[in-house]
Amino acid sequence: MVPSQQSAAPESRETDADTRSDEDGGRASTTTYHEIVDGFVVAISGAGGRSVDQLRAMYDRQQVADSGREPDMRCELTTDEPDPEVVLGWPGNCYGREGDRFVVKQSGSFLTVDEEWRHVAMSPDWEPYHTVYLIEFAVRRRLAPKGWALLHGCGFEFNGGTVLCPSLRGAGKTNTLFSVLQAGGSYLSDDRVWVNRDGEVRGYPIPVNPHTEQYQSFPGLIEPEVSTQEQLAERIDEYCDPGRSVLDKGILFLTTRFVSGDGRSFRHIEDIVPDATYVPESDTNRVALLRSAPRQSTVTVEDMSGEALARALEMIHHYEWNDLLAEYFLAFDSLFPGGDRSDQLERLLATEQAVFDELLEAVETDLVLVPRERNWRESGTIDDMRATLERLTDSVSRPQ
Repeated sequence: MVPSQQSAAPESRETDADTRSDEDGGRASTTTYHEIVDGFVVAISGAGGRSVDQLRAMYDRQQVADSGREPDMRCELTTDEPDPEVVLGWPGNCYGREGDRFVVKQSGSFLTVDEEWRHVAMSPDWEPYHTVYLIEFAVRRRLAPKGWALLHGCGFEFNGGTVLCPSLRGAGKTNTLFSVLQAGGSYLSDDRVWVNRDGEVRGYPIPVNPHTEQYQSFPGLIEPEVSTQEQLAERIDEYCDPGRSVLDKGILFLTTRFVSGDGRSFRHIEDIVPDATYVPESDTNRVALLRSAPRQSTVTVEDMSGEALARALEMIHHYEWNDLLAEYFLAFDSLFPGGDRSDQLERLLATEQAVFDELLEAVETDLVLVPRERNWRESGTIDDMRATLERLTDSVSRPQ
């Protein structure tokens, strides 16, 4: 059975937010509630820092009214810097323990979490994706016994078939999806999908963060209004190549540090691609791994066994989120005697890998090598990718 999840963009829910006063001076603080999937609810509290503002933006489509029950996780903004009594590492970059809370400090930002990993507190500048991985770990643990796993990749319906394209970041997931949507396809997700061993796939409609070259590559995308500061940062990014020289690399670093910040501007697919259609669930016909091929000028397809693709998924998920989780959990277990978070992760990975193994035995699998082109329109990569996907979907049959 497909796990339940929000399938359409909600209307404004300002009245659903719980507004209260902080203890440190009466400043208004907002708590919003978000059902990620399968009834798993996260409460996000606070405002004014990217750690919660971007987290809330990522899950705004999953926002729900306060049901009155205790949420499965709480994530809140804090300015109370922890002072751990036990530390692993350097003072500014370390793991630690302060009472019953696990502490992570990283370049001036920090996160603390209780022993049950249900109450997370973050400094304003904490990296929000690191919190997302903790939330998703809890959701993955809930869904794994039901036969579901989280796959890093885009998913779409195109030319009568449903295709999943797993890949590492930067290999062309978003551009591939834009290519499909502008040719009449529909989407399940740009970055992550839930899959089970029987080939069922569930959409995960989190926002995307398009860059300048994507708006240039795909005429017709709806561009956001940008400030003069953002325009300057985009122009610098357009003309500087970090692989060309130390000077270019230095200019880009300073631009990120002082002009553009983290450079993220989360937007939903429907706000970018006119007439884009979200598909909440489907059945997988094909899994095509995307891999960057810097020396190629055209998109090519190679045979890839399900077993080889499963091993590639293991590496992708290690790089994208499991490596960070493993380090957090090893540190936690060493600081909290009796902790078993590392064992929980290992058991989850084994369960998820079994799901991927069975899925990939049942569907068609391929390796798609993608040129590393900055402008897909000028290089012809858009048409090349569409033609490739048309050939792949022409050769699959829909499940009976």
